Amino acid sequence: MASKKKNCQYELSEEERCRYPFFKTWEDPETGEEKHYCIFHAPMEAKEDNIDKFWEAFDVQFEKTEKEYDAANDEEKKRIWLNCEGVVFPDTGGRFTGREFCFNVYFADTKFSGKASFPLARFLAEVDFSHAQFAGGAYFTNARFSGYAYFAQARFFGDAFFSSVQFSDRATFSESQFLGYTWFAFAKFTGAAYFGKTEFTGTANFGSAQFTGAARFSRAQFTGPTDFRLAQFANDANFEGVNFGAVATFEMARFLSYTDFRRITVEKDGESAGTILFRYVFFSDPSRVYVGGPGITRCSTVGTNIEGVQFVDPEWSRRKGRFKKYRKKAFDEELAEKGVVNGDDEVKVTWEDAVEVYRKLRRNFEGRLAYETAGDFHYGQMECRRKNKDKKGFLAWCDRRLIGAYKFFFSYGESILKPFLWFWLLVGVLILALGPVLAIRSLFSFGVPPDVCLTQLIISQVGRLGAVVLITFFILALRRRFKR
Repeated sequence: MASKKKNCQYELSEEERCRYPFFKTWEDPETGEEKHYCIFHAPMEAKEDNIDKFWEAFDVQFEKTEKEYDAANDEEKKRIWLNCEGVVFPDTGGRFTGREFCFNVYFADTKFSGKASFPLARFLAEVDFSHAQFAGGAYFTNARFSGYAYFAQARFFGDAFFSSVQFSDRATFSESQFLGYTWFAFAKFTGAAYFGKTEFTGTANFGSAQFTGAARFSRAQFTGPTDFRLAQFANDANFEGVNFGAVATFEMARFLSYTDFRRITVEKDGESAGTILFRYVFFSDPSRVYVGGPGITRCSTVGTNIEGVQFVDPEWSRRKGRFKKYRKKAFDEELAEKGVVNGDDEVKVTWEDAVEVYRKLRRNFEGRLAYETAGDFHYGQMECRRKNKDKKGFLAWCDRRLIGAYKFFFSYGESILKPFLWFWLLVGVLILALGPVLAIRSLFSFGVPPDVCLTQLIISQVGRLGAVVLITFFILALRRRFKR
């Protein structure tokens, strides 16, 4: 039996056991089974009195790998790894601050019980943190990853700081979980960045990040506030199927290539409902930008060129009205009514902003020959102009009154029925005022009816002018309807 305890019982991924010598017997609290681990793989509670011994053993292995690397040729160096698979690290303190890892490092399934601090570290070859667990926070501020950085399915239970990190090769965080505050602000991704199916439970900050390679965030989950302000995407940006649970801002971000925001969703329940702010975003080629999904219902696009954007299966909110009962509504109209976004006084939406958004949407769908949707946005544009009381003065007051009359009589040119009904109402009024013969002569002849008094003359001329206007708007509405 004693011979079985000579080596650690930890099973590595290559179906072999750890070769380090047995350190301590530890009883599994769940199964009651006794397990024999080395100083590296023993749980923290089994080695908490031997932290110094742990670091001494680690330094020995690090120096051994370093010497092996220095003695190898270029081809052999590619196959040299510092194998830390499954190691249970105590708080790293400042041991890895600014440290240089010239060889490949394997941290797969590693558990960092305290803080994992790697600020200013240099990883000159590949590094693998897949399935690693960071219990006390991860600090990679200003670190440099020259080779492939693999963090797939890692779990960050505390805050994760990757600010100003540089990834020169691919960086993979697919299916990872960030349960605390996540900071990738000012990070630089030279190679492709993979965040597919990644979960961000707390605040996620990618402000001013630079993605030179492709950025893949498909089906990621952002539960907390999300910040991509001033981020730049030089290559493909894929956010297909992403869900936002709180405010997600892309203000002044730059998308310079193919961009995919199809099937995006937002949480609509609760006080912190999801909101997407595409304010003042720059698209180098709007025709290569695809947006769609239920998330459109809570998406603000103030200051963004959306005239050429491809809307794919968008789900617009609908607004009730008297004669146009259900029309498609832009989220910025709702924000203009509130004046602010989710109670944030720093993010304001004016009626003029909403008018401009509707104008761009109308032009977008007119260019795609989707005239019915364009008509809804034209209606919304005029509604926002009518409600705009930010402009003061007599001329602004007159403008709102005229627009109100345009809505009352013609539903902003979107109704065929209204001018038709108003015309026959006008005919009835003229018949009552002038009699049938004189009324018909007033409507359908161009001369002045003979033997009429001044009052009848004025009524006939006003009636004739009104009939011309009503017939004109009826023809225009009819033309628009058949054009659709």
